[in-house]
Amino acid sequence: MRVLHFQARNSADPEEIYINGEKASIQEDVKKALDKIVNLTNAAYSKKSPWIGHLNGYVYCKGTLNNTDELGRPMTFSYCTSDVSRKNVAEVLKNDLKIAGLELDKASEDCFDTFSNSNFPSFFLYALIVLIIALFFILK
Repeated sequence: MRVLHFQARNSADPEEIYINGEKASIQEDVKKALDKIVNLTNAAYSKKSPWIGHLNGYVYCKGTLNNTDELGRPMTFSYCTSDVSRKNVAEVLKNDLKIAGLELDKASEDCFDTFSNSNFPSFFLYALIVLIIALFFILK
C-alpha cells in the first residue's frame, strides 16, 4: 500500500489523501490511510525534513513540495509505502505526486534520490569483511 498525504492548497479545502496513486474518496479508506500516516508522522516527529527511512515496516518520507499554498508557502507532504523497493521508492513517489499535480522541491528530491541510490547493505558488508581481515592480521 502507498499513501500520499499533503496539505491543502487552500485553507477552505480538505487535506488530500492518495492511496496507490488514486485520490481516496471512500471515508473508511481515508480514515485508515490517515491513521497510518499520522502514526508514522508521530514516530518521525524528531526527524528533520526532508527525511526518508524505515519505520514500523514501511518506507516513510516527509518533505516539501515545489508547489505553494494560497499564502505562497511551500506545501508539505508525508508518504509511506510497504510495497516498493528501496531502489524504486523515489521514482514511485515522484509518479504519485505527478498524478496529484505536485512536484518535489530540490532538497526533498536530492534526499530521496540519495536514499534510493544508496547501497548501504553492500557497503556495510564490504566494511565488515575488511575489518575481519584486518583483525586477522593484527591478532596473528
